[in-house]
Formats: sequence, structure tokens, C-alpha cells
Amino acid sequence: MLGNCWLLSALAVLAERPDLVKKVTRKLCPEGAYQIRLCKDGKWTTVLADNLLPCNSRGHLVYSQAKRKQLWIPLIKKAVTKPYSWDPCESIPLQPSSFTPQGEGIIDEDLIWAKLLSSRAAGFLMGASCGGGNMQVNESEYHSMGLRPRLAYSVLDLQDYKRKGIVNCLWSYD
Repeated sequence: MLGNCWLLSALAVLAERPDLVKKVTRKLCPEGAYQIRLCKDGKWTTVLADNLLPCNSRGHLVYSQAKRKQLWIPLIKKAVTKPYSWDPCESIPLQPSSFTPQGEGIIDEDLIWAKLLSSRAAGFLMGASCGGGNMQVNESEYHSMGLRPRLAYSVLDLQDYKRKGIVNCLWSYD
């Protein structure tokens, strides 16, 4: 149910910022130990990871791969899966969930847009998903907008334009 598209989407956003990739990974020694810096609860923490990664019989990585044999993606994925709890981000619901009490299902679009613009101005990495967990999903509505339900997207930029009174956000996915 959880999947890993949320992580792959986050890595796609990170890949757009090579300056941050260099700050996140650092090789400690020629034997293959790396320090991975991850942001947890708004604070940077360092995780030690080795380069022992599972491969198939043809020598290809099993769980994650990167072009040009880059190691930073599988190393970050390995560091993220270390056995402790994560809460590295803020979620902004765009629709009421089944856990929302009756009468509290009103979404403040102006507040959401202000948070998104503020996050962009602060240089935060952003992602979005089209439904998931306990959210009701209208697949035909997502498809009509060119989106796939229950998939994570990398938010690369925000543009403020109005069409029929609706503020829109531009995003892409890999």
C-alpha cells in the first residue's frame, strides 16, 4: 500500500539540484562507507550506509537504479530504509479524508496556495500525490487532467494563473 513512488518523486526533485546532491552524500573511505545526510523533523541527521547493494545475476541493482551508474540514488534509498521512524515533511491535504470530522471538510485554497508559494520561496523540495491511503479517488477526473491516480509527482515549479476561478499548480513526474 505504501509503495515507494513518494521516495522516487523526492529523489527526482533532488536530482534537479546537483548542489544539494553533493551536500547529501559523502564517501568516507575507499572500502565503500558513505555518510548520507537526511532531513528528519526539520533537522539534518547523518546516516552511515555501505555500498553493499543487492544485485541480480547480471550485476544490475535490484531495488533502485540510476543512469550512468550513479550510486547516490540507491545509497539514499538504503539510508532512508534504516529501521527508525520518519516524519520528514509537512502534508497539505487538498481534499477531506475519511478521518475528517463532519463539518471540517472545507479546504482553504488561499491558505494552501500561500503555503505552496512560501515553500517555493524558501527553496523547499516539494512533491504531490494524486490520492492514496484513505482518500477517495475519482480515476476519470485525474485522467482527464493528464494525471495518474495514486502516483507521486515531483513539483518543479509553481505558476499563479487563473482559469475559471481555479488556481493551478504545474508539476511533472518521472
